Amino acid sequence: GSEHSINAGPWTITSEIVKVASEQEANSLLQTKALGSMEELMVGDIQYFMKVPIIREALQPCPLVSVKGFTKPTRPIAWKGFDLKVESALPLLAVDQSVMNRELLSRPDQYEETWELVKV
Repeated sequence: GSEHSINAGPWTITSEIVKVASEQEANSLLQTKALGSMEELMVGDIQYFMKVPIIREALQPCPLVSVKGFTKPTRPIAWKGFDLKVESALPLLAVDQSVMNRELLSRPDQYEETWELVKV
């Protein structure tokens, strides 16, 4: 898939569109926790999957932006149940809500939630 990366302090964050065979496979990946252990955190090996809505005009996923932490509606399933201190200490990517808001305002009648699975 298409891969992008940014640097944030000592971290290199990549995002890549992942093609899956079925929605069941996508849901399985979405359920995978971002951190399996404290060792993974210490090594910096953090990986999670998220649904990213497709912007109809561009026919590509909504841009991801760096965030200090997730809100309840923006928190990927992979991050549910984690200590907020861990979350706030890491550079995280989330869907750019300003782009989503513009998309909804400009074409509410045409908005349908189609999405790509993205690995971060």
